[in-house]
Amino acid sequence: MVFGHSFYIFQTGGYSELETQLIEKNYTGTLAVGVFFFLSGILVTQSYALNASPARFLLMRAFRI
Repeated sequence: MVFGHSFYIFQTGGYSELETQLIEKNYTGTLAVGVFFFLSGILVTQSYALNASPARFLLMRAFRI
């Protein structure tokens, strides 16, 4: 997070981070959030698949949150 924001906080002499150069209108913070939600979705789906009961899964999710 600090790395991605540092390009906007400090003068960089016109340099931008590599991801912004490769993918316009994007920066590492956006990539990190996307990876977080992707992995979170995989783990929640795995948790649902391993539970025998949808009610138990919902109860466990409620206590987790």
